[in-house]
Amino acid sequence: MTRLWKSVRQASALELVLLLVLGALLLAGAAAAVTDLIPPPTPLDFSSYYLAAQAVAAGQSPYDSQVTANLAAGQGGIPVVAYLYPPIFAVLLRPLAGLPLYQASLVWLGLNLLWLALAVVCIARLAQAPNRLIGPMVVVALLTPAVHHTLELGQVNILMLLLISAGALAIGRESRGAAWEIGGGGLLATASCIKLFPAALLLVLIAHRRLPAMIGFIGGALLLALAGVAWGGGVAEMAAWATGVLPRYAGGFATPNNQSVEAAISRLFSPVTVAPIRIGAASAEVTLAPLVANAGLGIALGYAAGGIVVIAGGWALLRRWPIGRTTEIDSTEYALLLATILLALPLVWYHYYTLLLLAYGAGIPHMRRDSQARLLFILSGIAVALQRYWRLTANLGSPLLVSFGTIGVGLLWLALARVGADRDAPLPGHIDPRP
Repeated sequence: MTRLWKSVRQASALELVLLLVLGALLLAGAAAAVTDLIPPPTPLDFSSYYLAAQAVAAGQSPYDSQVTANLAAGQGGIPVVAYLYPPIFAVLLRPLAGLPLYQASLVWLGLNLLWLALAVVCIARLAQAPNRLIGPMVVVALLTPAVHHTLELGQVNILMLLLISAGALAIGRESRGAAWEIGGGGLLATASCIKLFPAALLLVLIAHRRLPAMIGFIGGALLLALAGVAWGGGVAEMAAWATGVLPRYAGGFATPNNQSVEAAISRLFSPVTVAPIRIGAASAEVTLAPLVANAGLGIALGYAAGGIVVIAGGWALLRRWPIGRTTEIDSTEYALLLATILLALPLVWYHYYTLLLLAYGAGIPHMRRDSQARLLFILSGIAVALQRYWRLTANLGSPLLVSFGTIGVGLLWLALARVGADRDAPLPGHIDPRP
């Protein structure tokens, strides 16, 4: 308590006000989260995983809409959503496919809560946070809007957060032996075999010449791909995913639920009709008026901005990876890569922001000594939290007021680039991944 009071006294008045604003934004959404999760709903996205696992178990294609529709109809008409992940994920979920959907979804919810707690423990150890802060960190994580949406939809983001944070912890800042590194690389590979973009984290291992971790990553990815072929419908299903499903990620969506920089810029140049929370006699639909009506220009500028983000992210990381650098890894490198990805991808659903818990955690040691970075982190959290309320701000009819998530990740990127640029500052001490 003494240390907490000392930290509060050291904070500026502006920081204290902003922290109160952030807390209010998080707490205000807690009631909505409780309403959405109690009683537990039938999660829409999990139903797609469930039906895909049943299709694989029956020797059918998880990507055939008629197959999944027939399976759903045979169980009383459960929700049907297209399955978008590689075959291996459906294979891994086959044990849940034998349960009724509601029971399977309850197991999935329980697993997600357990995985969230474990992920926070990993993040706390990466950040060298004292054990007494783990409980409050879990509470903050539960209040995070992206976590709420992940639990509501039955999404896979919390599992990915655990795989990435545990993989980073096992690999460690300094090498702690081949076994730990191989295992950590395998965990990162598993996350990459669910959604492809975590594969970019391999760049950190390459830059620091962590050969055992690279072997674990590449070997794990190959083994999981082969398992997906062997038990997920063969080469034909893998090809169906690569040629028919994967290309869908190349095109974004204008809905404010998509917070990529490409979508945010496109909304400035093209009208988007949304369904906001009605205030009084307001219309059930609102059209967000573009600042400039030129859809083609908006798309071009959006993709150009995404490319600039990738180049800037690469430049910021290369500054940390000069020739002759030691093999020590700072977790902000993983965080900066994640922030770059969650800006530059054409499709960034808001619930993806669950992964940002790792990025904010990685910044904790740096926030203690850098007041400007600390302010950026706090402002970023406020903007990301504001995005929860886009259905309210949409009533004002401006596309600028439905892209707070993009702004927040941009501020987070700036904060991480700032702390990463200071190579002469002492990095956080080594975290021993062994229990």
